[in-house]
Parts: sequence; structure tokens; C-alpha cells
Amino acid sequence: MSMFGFKEEDIIEHVDWWKINVHPEDITEVMASYEDKVRNKDIHWNTAYRFRCADGSYKYVLDRAHILYNEQGEAVRVIGAIQDVDDAMRHQKERRQFISRLQEQNEMLKEIARINSHEIRRPVSNILGIMAMLDLEKNEPALNAQLCALLRQSTAELDATLFRIRDKLQQMRE
Repeated sequence: MSMFGFKEEDIIEHVDWWKINVHPEDITEVMASYEDKVRNKDIHWNTAYRFRCADGSYKYVLDRAHILYNEQGEAVRVIGAIQDVDDAMRHQKERRQFISRLQEQNEMLKEIARINSHEIRRPVSNILGIMAMLDLEKNEPALNAQLCALLRQSTAELDATLFRIRDKLQQMRE
């Protein structure tokens, strides 16, 4: 138990000592797993859980054990080994968080692509159409005023869409 910082005299070879050092959030599941193996008369048991160190911190461990039964089929002894898998479990957790973050960013990028392909295209098409219709040489003030109003509206829509894209990109950076 040196990997958990316990001194030899601190260790009591009794199931109660082990139980009080299993993380409170894990003990129910760990015991259910063990009891299921005993109920089915399985001789091998293994499970992962958090185990308390002498300093009060917890480490992830993999517990592998051999269950011994008497002639009446009762579990009388458990011989096992606990392996420190704390680094591996923490790396796995970090990897899951990283993948989750990548998936969120991917969804944001899909939304940005949708905005680019649909919402930017509409005001740009309007602007191009207005520019084609705008004829400053014929001097039609009423038509040109209408076209300028439409041009202002389309550029405002385009500006708002670009700000939405900027906001999405900012969210991705956070």
C-alpha cells in the first residue's frame, strides 16, 4: 500500500478498512459488482474505482481479485492486487473532454458554414442586383432612391450576418 502512502502499521487486513477507503461515490457500485460475482460463484473479480490515499486524496485503481469459497459455497477469502491506474484514467477523462470540445467546435463551424452559404449569399445577391439596376446616367431620382434604400437594407443585413459569424468564432475561442 506504499503507492497510497499508508504505513504498514496503518493497514488493517480487514474488509472494513478497505471499504472505508473506497470513494463514497464508488462504494455502492463496487460492492454490487463484488456481491454479483459471489452470488454467481465466480472466482475472478475486477473493477475500477477511486481509493483514498493516506493524505486524503483519491487515486483511480484497478482491483483484480480471486475469490475463495468453502465447501458450502460461501466466499471466505479474497486474494487480490490493486493497480494504480490514476494517470490513465485522468488522461482518458481529459481525452473525452477534448473530444467533446472538438464536437462542439465542429457544430459551431457547421453553423458558420450554413450562415456563409445561405445568409451571406442573399444580401450579396441583392446588392449585385441593385448595382446592376442602378443607372446614375439616366438620372431617375425616384428609382435610384428606392435602389439606395434597398442597398442600405442589404448591407445592414450583411453587416449583421458578419457580426453573427464573428460572435460564433469568439465562442469557439473561449
